[in-house]
Amino acid sequence: MEEQTIELATVVQNWHKKRMDQLEVLRGVEEGTELRFDAGSTDVPPLSGREADLFRLGMITGMDMFKALPFTLERNETDDDDDLDDDLDDDDDLDDDLDDDALEDETHG
Repeated sequence: MEEQTIELATVVQNWHKKRMDQLEVLRGVEEGTELRFDAGSTDVPPLSGREADLFRLGMITGMDMFKALPFTLERNETDDDDDLDDDLDDDDDLDDDLDDDALEDETHG
């Protein structure tokens, strides 16, 4: 696997973990918490108990949907070596076929 692909996957995995950790903190919101989505807002009423419950429910649902990344990467040197061996074996089969064809030409020709 190319190093750039591995580097990109690592960056995405780190970004994802950081975001999930931030969401985990938000999931702990309790009644009376003031949520500011705009840094300039001054009038922010605290959450009621019901609003806090609904907010937590939304956070749990959202986090569950994005908990796992939609990809995994595994480096397995053995598989690469096996693929190379298989390719070499295929070349040997081709050589055997060519030798058989040459032998048939000699016996029929």
